[in-house]
Amino acid sequence: MDKNDVLEIIKRLDAVIALLVVTLPSPENPRGLRDQIQLLDNAGLGQTAIARIVRRPPKAVASELARIRARLRKKKGK
Repeated sequence: MDKNDVLEIIKRLDAVIALLVVTLPSPENPRGLRDQIQLLDNAGLGQTAIARIVRRPPKAVASELARIRARLRKKKGK
């Protein structure tokens, strides 16, 4: 298996993960971008991997994660 084969497998797995993240739990009511990013972050993926899966720039994902984490800290502080 050469490097191109590995890259193709990664590309296909990213596509499968993206489809699952968007459509689960209900295909009729897809998840929003913020929910997708939070779910992938909770699954342990890094910002670069999340950006690749949701097809957004890494800076946009980092910014959204900062907002999500700030909101979570605020809720814990109450």
